[in-house]
Amino acid sequence: MASVALLAEMGRRRIARAESRHELSTAEVIAAAPAAGMLSAWGQAACGVNLAAMLVAKKIVPAGPKAATVGAALLALLGALGTRTVSAPERTTLSSRFYGGTLLWAFVGVIIGQRRRSPSAVVTAAGSAGALVAVALRNWRRRS
Repeated sequence: MASVALLAEMGRRRIARAESRHELSTAEVIAAAPAAGMLSAWGQAACGVNLAAMLVAKKIVPAGPKAATVGAALLALLGALGTRTVSAPERTTLSSRFYGGTLLWAFVGVIIGQRRRSPSAVVTAAGSAGALVAVALRNWRRRS
């Protein structure tokens, strides 16, 4: 899963660079940017969630408070990566917008799915989602 996330992010960055340099036609952007952004964000989110689940399943991290801490740390890392990505120079590209939106969707899914089981995951996902929205709004205001 990590290789899918890494390769998808490499592809998204290449498309974002080409978008920002106007090297792609409108049709190419419409065809490639949404898929690249969504695949990259979803691959990263799935990689983080699967890593946390695997660490507990293999008993590398015991279930309970330690597992919640590891899960929260992985969500915080994902939030930091996402915030960095949407604040990068290519942030105004369509692929970056789809990336941010998909990552936000993943955080909302964690908030809904973990609301009764892991308060620390909910708080971390909400904080990461808030940071992502704040950066996106700052970027939007700069463009206006």
